[in-house]
Amino acid sequence: MSIALKAENVSIRYITGDFKDIGIKEYVVRKLTNNYHVNKFMAVDGVSFELESGDMLGIIGTNGAGKSTLLKAVAGIMEPTHGKITANGEVAALLELGSGFDGDLTVKENAYLRGAMLGYTKEFMDETYDQIIDFAELREFEDRPFKQLSSGMKSRLAFSIASLVKPDILILDEVLSVGDGAFQEKSAKKMREIISQGATTILVSHSLSQIRELCNKVLWLDHGKQVAFGETQEICDVYEQYLNGEYTIERTTPNATMEGSHISCSASHVTKNFSLPKAVIIAAVLGLFAATVTYTISENLARTRNVEEIIAIHPQELPVTYRGASINGEWYSPSDTVVQSDGWEMDWDEVTITAKEKTTLEVKLPKGSNRTVTFNADQNQGNVLVEVNGQSIDYDLSSAENVPLGLPYDLPDTESKNITGNISWSVLAFIGIFVLTILLQRIDRQEEKQVNLHEREVWGDVVRAVCCFTIVLLHNTCNVFYGADITSDMWFSTLFVNSLTAFAVPCFYMISGAYLLRKDCAVRTALLHRVPKIYIPLIFWSCLYILTDAQMEPIQFLKMFYVQQTSHLWFVYSMVGIYILLPVLSKMYLCLDEKMKVYLVALLLLIPSLWHNLGVIAGVNLPNLHFAMFWPDLGLFFLGALLWDMRSNFQKFKWKFYALLFSTGLLIDMGMTAYISAQNGAPNSTFISCIGSFGNLFMAVAILGGALAWKSKLKNIPKRMKNWILRIGKTSMGIYFSHVLVMMCMSKLPIVSVMLKNNTGTEAEMFISAAIYFLISFVISYCGHQVPVMKKVF
Repeated sequence: MSIALKAENVSIRYITGDFKDIGIKEYVVRKLTNNYHVNKFMAVDGVSFELESGDMLGIIGTNGAGKSTLLKAVAGIMEPTHGKITANGEVAALLELGSGFDGDLTVKENAYLRGAMLGYTKEFMDETYDQIIDFAELREFEDRPFKQLSSGMKSRLAFSIASLVKPDILILDEVLSVGDGAFQEKSAKKMREIISQGATTILVSHSLSQIRELCNKVLWLDHGKQVAFGETQEICDVYEQYLNGEYTIERTTPNATMEGSHISCSASHVTKNFSLPKAVIIAAVLGLFAATVTYTISENLARTRNVEEIIAIHPQELPVTYRGASINGEWYSPSDTVVQSDGWEMDWDEVTITAKEKTTLEVKLPKGSNRTVTFNADQNQGNVLVEVNGQSIDYDLSSAENVPLGLPYDLPDTESKNITGNISWSVLAFIGIFVLTILLQRIDRQEEKQVNLHEREVWGDVVRAVCCFTIVLLHNTCNVFYGADITSDMWFSTLFVNSLTAFAVPCFYMISGAYLLRKDCAVRTALLHRVPKIYIPLIFWSCLYILTDAQMEPIQFLKMFYVQQTSHLWFVYSMVGIYILLPVLSKMYLCLDEKMKVYLVALLLLIPSLWHNLGVIAGVNLPNLHFAMFWPDLGLFFLGALLWDMRSNFQKFKWKFYALLFSTGLLIDMGMTAYISAQNGAPNSTFISCIGSFGNLFMAVAILGGALAWKSKLKNIPKRMKNWILRIGKTSMGIYFSHVLVMMCMSKLPIVSVMLKNNTGTEAEMFISAAIYFLISFVISYCGHQVPVMKKVF
């Protein structure tokens, strides 16, 4: 893209003193008597930045930082003392909105006066006057004297007139804070329209939420010096922490005799206070996590190296039906393991094999621990002799009551464990990560803050926290849903739990849309910042999951670049695709009016989802509609942005409405899932797992709509609670990536005194264990987020 504005080492010096109040004679006398003094200080010192067409720069800093002075230089009102500013295009500045009005003239006359000062013709003002006065909401005051208006009304009129411009470069100095809250939202929307038309914009504001929402680049000034310049995101976070005292800026006074200290600061002086106890705790947590993962990987790799052996099954009395074997919790069916089966008959529907003669069945099974073989068992069955590893074991299959799915019988363990070796590798992993984490935190103390994180808004982080926990709960209980009898109480309990969590992934899509489609996204920003931000941790965690599953084939590591290697990461691959398309999607979305946005969501999501749901209910595989592109992921992304645009309407509804909407969605999911499961005679989670099903949509809209309705109230929750919510929201991606690995690793620890219920136990036990897994995942992700380099994968 072309360069719209470039500032190169811009410095602006102010000279103060009484030289303006003295004549030439007194000046000469004072100069000769060495009694002439002036003070010089740099209001702006060595500032450089570069903006491309369509960029929106936010300038932040405390009072006296030089923000307005820099804007005057960019607008051409003031010449830089040093350096130069190059602007390619017409520059329009909205500075000091309240100036240029006559208090004795009417509002209408002042509108024409202000327009003339901005260079508008009378014909242009005649055409646009109604638009100006209606936008400023001053129609009933147009014939009153201007001096009778409140300061907010005056600023609204000034903004309404000034916003008619369509320049190449637009400069805004605190103009989006005029009027009440409703008008501020209205003015921000107007600015987004101007920006969407391609204008390069510079905004000065003390509202960080405004900067985060509108700007894609940020310049931080402190006493005239440039502290940081780059993508929005964490520069705002670091600035906020600086305001709270968590970061400091080193300042030097080169000449103590000069009146008015000259403050010199640069990005390299932004330092984070280093706390050794905190650093040790963070290092210990990450070290323990690394040790646990290493132990799990070592154990799984050792298990895959165990040699397979032949198990001989000799029927002593017929009938004998072999169903399969379980080793280390993994099931091996006869269809995959039988070597010799003369005199036995395979039932492919039941996947069992039954002896028709008293001939030996040979089965090849890997060595391992917790080994069982399963046979049909009831009073009509015979008995069988099993030879394994030189031992003969006799099983009487007729001694048990009828067991529909067969009865497992223990086999001797033959796995050669190397617990000492596994622990050694774990200790080395702990020491390595512990030392590395301490060093990285120590180095970070004097590093420039140029990292990229999402903006923090309480409503969004509340939704993220709720969704993260429900995702953990889902993965902690889903196997019970698929494994239990659909007529059992346990299955109905897990049906409720699994249906209750179905809104989480749709909400994640919708939150992303609500944040990312507020403003135009440049191709450079998407490819260099958005995509790597999610793709780098995706590849890192995919590697860990591949190693944990003991899949050492090189093809698995190649596949992870384009296809999921563990089931729960499908959502992240989908988001990578949306991020790649974000420059196109944002440009398209911002050009649509509200009706067209609703139409787009209907075509992408609502109509195809309804068609698909009807097919599932009818038991018919309906093909996708050819006139509608069924991309529910993208439809949810747009739906989130649409809900954000309509957020002012949500405050009209009380909490009972959102509770009713959520309950309706939950009942739809539970009812339809129970219906199709009964029809199929087995658990079917189509309505729960399909992110576009109407039950899921109702619940997700209720959660997101309720959060937007209570957006202002959520800002006022107790500060301590708010801080924890913000921390969970900031680490939500790390929690999503890590929680399944935490579950896998916890089950491998050689500690029997703590038994977390993963897909077992009562409903209460599964909820409690899900909360524990969530807490562990959060602690790990939060600690990882405090460490430079490591934070890129959490």
